[in-house]
Amino acid sequence: MLVHSWLSRNVLPALAGLGVIVAATPLPASAQHAAHEHGVARLSAALEGGELLLEFLTPLDNLVGFEHAPTTAAQRQALADAAARLREGGRLFVLPEAAACVQRTVEIEAPWLSEVEGARGHDHDHDHEHEHEHE
Repeated sequence: MLVHSWLSRNVLPALAGLGVIVAATPLPASAQHAAHEHGVARLSAALEGGELLLEFLTPLDNLVGFEHAPTTAAQRQALADAAARLREGGRLFVLPEAAACVQRTVEIEAPWLSEVEGARGHDHDHDHEHEHEHE
């Protein structure tokens, strides 16, 4: 799951903050066909107070090409690369420049990510918030 939160400094009060959640998870075999469709993702938006929350749900296959624990170096790299791209919320979800929003938090929830990044010496806990300033 990916969460991006931006806080506006001035111009658009309705867009004072932005959060994004991306969930990329495989499902049990019994639920896979009814629960999701490959090549399809869902993006939802909610505005509450000064924060806009975007939720992006997609099968893991859409991001890395597989929905099982990575078994090769290439698959582990694909998972790590996808997580790195998702952390760049300002590149994925572009708001009008007039909003002057600042990304505040990032959260990614995906199976096997902590194992892949732990093996590479990545010391982030992906259940916590990352503070980023984007201008």
